[in-house]
Amino acid sequence: MKKAGADILFMIKKKTIVLIGILTTAAVFFQLSFAWAAPSVKTEKSVYKAGEAIKVIFSDAPGNDSDWICIAPAGSPDTEAGSYNYMPRGTSQGSLLFGSPAPGKYEVRAYYNYRRLGYVVAARYAFSVDQRKQPVAENVPGKRLPVKTEKTAYQAGETINVIFSDAPGNDSDWICIVPAGSPDTEAGEYQYTPKGMSQGSLVFKPPATGVYEARAYYDYSRKGYTVAARYNFSVGIPVQAAIAGAIPEGKEQTEVAEALPEKTADSETATPSPEGKEQTEVAAASPEKKPEPEIIRQVIPPSGYTMEYAPVVSHLTVGSFAAALELADRNYQASQAKGGANQDKHLKLLERGKIALAAGNYDQTIADLHEAEKRFLTIEGTVSIPEGLGSLATDDTVAEYEPEMHEKLMIPPYLVLAYLGKGDFDGARVERNKTINRINQYIEENPERAYLENPFARLLSAVVYEMEGKHDDAKIEYRKMKWDDEIARLENKKEKANDLIVFVDVGMAPQKYEVKYGPATVIAGAGSVTLGFTYAAYNAMEATVENCTITVDGKPIGKTNKIYDLEKTIFGQYERNKDAMMAKLMARMTGKAAAQVGAQMLAEQALKNVPFGGLFAKVAIGVASSQWIAAEKADLRSWVTLPRQVHYLRINELGPGDHTLAVEYNGGTQTRQVTIEEGKIGVAYFFAAR
Repeated sequence: MKKAGADILFMIKKKTIVLIGILTTAAVFFQLSFAWAAPSVKTEKSVYKAGEAIKVIFSDAPGNDSDWICIAPAGSPDTEAGSYNYMPRGTSQGSLLFGSPAPGKYEVRAYYNYRRLGYVVAARYAFSVDQRKQPVAENVPGKRLPVKTEKTAYQAGETINVIFSDAPGNDSDWICIVPAGSPDTEAGEYQYTPKGMSQGSLVFKPPATGVYEARAYYDYSRKGYTVAARYNFSVGIPVQAAIAGAIPEGKEQTEVAEALPEKTADSETATPSPEGKEQTEVAAASPEKKPEPEIIRQVIPPSGYTMEYAPVVSHLTVGSFAAALELADRNYQASQAKGGANQDKHLKLLERGKIALAAGNYDQTIADLHEAEKRFLTIEGTVSIPEGLGSLATDDTVAEYEPEMHEKLMIPPYLVLAYLGKGDFDGARVERNKTINRINQYIEENPERAYLENPFARLLSAVVYEMEGKHDDAKIEYRKMKWDDEIARLENKKEKANDLIVFVDVGMAPQKYEVKYGPATVIAGAGSVTLGFTYAAYNAMEATVENCTITVDGKPIGKTNKIYDLEKTIFGQYERNKDAMMAKLMARMTGKAAAQVGAQMLAEQALKNVPFGGLFAKVAIGVASSQWIAAEKADLRSWVTLPRQVHYLRINELGPGDHTLAVEYNGGTQTRQVTIEEGKIGVAYFFAAR
């Protein structure tokens, strides 16, 4: 046994040394390859017509998540951000599409390694826009637009969410989606806006691949086919902050590479072609895109931890928050009782604190979430020796619960909401700062965790900055979210706002369920052992709410917009962590198997001279094997009272005073009183758990 163990250890060391050598060689190779090529950026043409989209082609970028490209007036300072797009992380070459600026002379500027270098231009390129008009929609960055789509580039098969504002609210107002460039009399796919609603959103079916316009026709009975507002977007063809990537049909990859601009050692800047000479058009190849995580939604009876909280979830889905809070308190108290699952104590504090927020019990929320967070920060990344040995003997459920990263990122924002609900702005500011620090620690300092990006936490942080009067800090968060409209709103704001911002938690987060592997009999030396284990997978909960309608004082204001898809984040994180989780389980099972084989061999040796002794020993070991397989339970613990998604709606310039605010969703309604103070922003929170 010792020799076999030594051989295995030798092989592991040998493979590790080989792997290190390969990685070192690869690192040297890539560093050299990056050193050989200077960054380059250029536009597709040297002269554009007014209204034409500007295609910017880049190459030899380092691929950092903070790299960005902008279009700025020629001669403006390098600190002028202009119209900008972040570059897809990990992408060294490709193209970005910008909206058309006003006629004039411009520069494209690339800022690489921005976190370290700041406003140091890595490459630049000159072009111009003339007066000749191109009859297309202008998606003007930073301008408040009466109609726009939720994003400028959709994947094939995605529904199109069209957001409208400043509508007159007539019963003949309508919005349509048509191919870009089609006549204004082309109705395309259309929907009427709800009568009396000045702002909201409409959801359209996925159109075919192509470039489209969303058009708004207000006062149609009087004005006919007069377009009040229009907005460009694309389906299946990246338009903004995406790779434009297709190689023309019939062209080889090598042909595209030859079309790229030649690199020289002295190319801090790029020189445009002589005036009047058309520049070479380039199609850059798209990098391979990671598939979206598969969302599994099936009917699975709850078990283990999810069974314990099934009654709580039932009360939440019908809006009975007081009853849900009472049950959550019982679950927590049971974990504190003698023989209770004390290792779940702080997870159950998260559950109780989250429900208390929905019930308006802000002091309870603050106390519970603070205590849980303090403990989680203490044990972050650690497992005690007794717990480690315990998990080898039984399973993960004996260890103290350490939350997933997406769960840790949700604690400070909920504390912000609790402090705001209580009227303690100083407390909200402290939690806002913790939110920013947590995002920086978990995401910005670890770009490989970009999938954890939490727009809800960023938006709430920006709102608190606004409430504090720190508009520059708010604009930083809006910039990271690429919300140019909000940046423009702050820049154009002359007086303090009387806005109300509504946050709605929608649905329930995915829950874990048990998946079984085995049993399988394994022969090892003179003995045999039965292997089998269970592991946890995620199942999406039933989703019945797509969006919510907000009314103020009985008047419909609009529908909420999704800002954070936590369900997608959870499944994405699970897919990334699954291999490590399975490796851990297999290691534990292998250890148990080795222990069982050893025990069987020792028993046979000790009892070889006792009649029927060996037989009895094998039977006893076989029974023990069945027992540990039955005891090997999957860890089904998670923060089950988190939402599936977070939605929001900003109600601009709501008059100061008391208002009745209501949220309506799929047969459910919640109402509460809010008070808007003169020159101050109000925040309201709801939980639509259906």
